[in-house]
Amino acid sequence: MSNPKISVIVPVYNVEDYIAETLESILNQSIIDDIEVIMVDDGSTDDSRYIIERYAWDYPNFYAYHKENEGLPITRNYGLKFAKGDYIHFFDSDDYIAPEAYEKLYDLASSNDSDIVIGKTLRFARYNVWENVLLFNNSFMGISQDIDSTTFADLPQILWDTITCNKLFKREFLEKNDIKFINKRILFEDILFSLESYILADAISISKDPFYYWRLRNDNSSITQQETDVKNIKDRLEILELSQKILDKYDVSQDILNREYHKWLNHDLIFFISRFDCYPKEDYEELFDKIYRIVKVMPSELIESLNSYRKVLFKMVQNNDYDNFILFAHLQENLRENPVVPSFIDDKYKNYFDFKEDLKDEEAIVRITHVDHDKSSLIIDFNGILNYLGDEKYEISASLVDVENHYPLEVKMSKNPQIIIPLSLLKDKEQLMVKVCYIFDDFTKEALLKNNLRTSFKVDDYYIDLNIGHDSYLYIDSKHDSSNQIEISDIGFNNKEFIFKAKSVNKIDQIYIQNIIDFNRCYYPVEYTDNTNDFTFKVDYNDLFNGAVKKFEINCDESQNSINLTKPFTHHSMSNSIKFMNMRNKIFIEHDISSYAGERNRLLEENERLNKKIKEFESRKVIRIADKLKSFR
Repeated sequence: MSNPKISVIVPVYNVEDYIAETLESILNQSIIDDIEVIMVDDGSTDDSRYIIERYAWDYPNFYAYHKENEGLPITRNYGLKFAKGDYIHFFDSDDYIAPEAYEKLYDLASSNDSDIVIGKTLRFARYNVWENVLLFNNSFMGISQDIDSTTFADLPQILWDTITCNKLFKREFLEKNDIKFINKRILFEDILFSLESYILADAISISKDPFYYWRLRNDNSSITQQETDVKNIKDRLEILELSQKILDKYDVSQDILNREYHKWLNHDLIFFISRFDCYPKEDYEELFDKIYRIVKVMPSELIESLNSYRKVLFKMVQNNDYDNFILFAHLQENLRENPVVPSFIDDKYKNYFDFKEDLKDEEAIVRITHVDHDKSSLIIDFNGILNYLGDEKYEISASLVDVENHYPLEVKMSKNPQIIIPLSLLKDKEQLMVKVCYIFDDFTKEALLKNNLRTSFKVDDYYIDLNIGHDSYLYIDSKHDSSNQIEISDIGFNNKEFIFKAKSVNKIDQIYIQNIIDFNRCYYPVEYTDNTNDFTFKVDYNDLFNGAVKKFEINCDESQNSINLTKPFTHHSMSNSIKFMNMRNKIFIEHDISSYAGERNRLLEENERLNKKIKEFESRKVIRIADKLKSFR
């Protein structure tokens, strides 16, 4: 590919369960013909290396390279050598990208001649999508529309956004300033790359829309998810020391220095120090010495602006008070639950504690613990988490919030605590939320109720659904029973779309598929057979790729909660499976990209004759000759 708009660099190491989904999300891009995908196998020992070769053979703009295992920073630098695009994107091999993301970000970058363009990041797991409140809310605070061009000096809050995967970097900008990843095996290498890029960029564009979906693995197999591994804190401390050298090298303003230090105190350092008792005792002195070297240069007023725990902790560091630091470092959670000054605390630290002020600053989290109903009311038991609460007295109120009109409706509270919602307030309403207020003498804390269990029930002629939306917030939907039963008897597939055969009591105009996380819908017309109640509708295969969380429901506006399958159905292909099943009187669709290894094993079980073909595939010596073949392209 001679002149791609974007070069996507995908380091690959033992991600056979995720890499196909990542690559499929790239294939699903609206400007895929203008993208080159550079897949670099960093010495994988699983089937990741075969999967990327399959994509390289199938698609002319996908290139597979193989090298010995050297770690993520070196692997990214290796991929940079082959990049020819106007812009570079570093894509982790277990994440996901929105279908029109590259087109939107490239247009924003090219129209403003941007050195960097940043898109919003969301985290996702198997059943949910949410924002990383601390990192990305801080960096996107106050940004409600696209920013065509700005600089680090004009928008220093972006320093909270340290990952590289949600950004496009102009290749010419990186080459001109010789910006590369640190040339060693180390974690958190993004921090250095992003910081130096921010400082040197003349034009930074920002898109308000979600661009990159960052996976939280269910099995915690990602190295950076292993929070108590001592390598994580050692690498983080080394990265912060190297960040200080970059800040010194470019002589940044005191304002940027203070903002960077504020982030270190409230995120980079505190995240690991609060887990200090999990690390080997023989490493304590070395770790403390590194923390002391980092903190001693910070202005005292920054530390005095922190909450009680952090203020005392970093005062101990500033005083080089190792003994008290070791006793105190791991007590953050204890103090949140039981805000009492520890008995061993020296008098010189006691005046720094103000738990009531800490309570004011902490976010309240309110979750459903149980749901019930009678003929007139929806009854919700809940549990509120209020850190640093102590003996503070408060009252609780709650309200029902109309998402569309933002009109609060008062509801009753019992002492359990329990929220009683009259069903008359729910009828024919969609996406209602519940707000809980904790009312203290001189301040109030509010939180939207969160849910962890989807459920449905029928009262009289209404169906009430309790759903889970973005960030796990509770959404309440109510629909009148139409008495129009729909039954799907068969699902076929013709390589590009699913074909559904169904019948209904009353005729309908269309069926929709709705994502159960963001509630986005795609509608499909139905075609009836002659004068019968039998009909068909078709769903494009690619529609089931949209969204990081690929969980959908099939339903119909004219017959809510009254559609079902006569039997479950699963569609298999070489890299994924799509399951259709009955759930809550709707049809639930779960789409999972499976690894080549998993699919290979499934096929072997079904037909042993495939064993020979698969062994031939693996013995083509493609791994050893792949890099050599690239030189002839």
